[in-house]
Amino acid sequence: MNKNCLHLAKSYVLFLKVRRNIKVAVGRLGKIKFSKGYYLYVGSAKRGIESRLNRHILKDKNLFWHVDYLLKSPYTVIDEVWVAHSKKECSVASLLKEHFDFVERFGSSDCRCKSHLFFAATAVNRVRWLLHKGGFCNAGKGPF
Repeated sequence: MNKNCLHLAKSYVLFLKVRRNIKVAVGRLGKIKFSKGYYLYVGSAKRGIESRLNRHILKDKNLFWHVDYLLKSPYTVIDEVWVAHSKKECSVASLLKEHFDFVERFGSSDCRCKSHLFFAATAVNRVRWLLHKGGFCNAGKGPF
């Protein structure tokens, strides 16, 4: 884990590994099919990013954000966490939308983005390169 990455971080990307094809009821979005593979969830925290990331790691929690529903599944794990010091949530979502399929309206109810969840299948090295180039660094898996 790279603790230096977390200092003053405001945006993050979770690499979520879905271990098998699943269906998950996601709040008002309803039941969504998730294919086996990697998903990228883009989020932000104005302060206390460590607390936000540690909350994402918990399996037993109140379901509040769309991502909570997906993370509740025993077949979904956080494989990597990438963070950036500036609030890049929507610009990163816009960039990922150009490269990957996305789950419509997932995680983006408070902005104009199409989504904040993207299906990368197995293209994680490509994502790492894009994030590194965009000023993100790998903070590890947690806990933070």
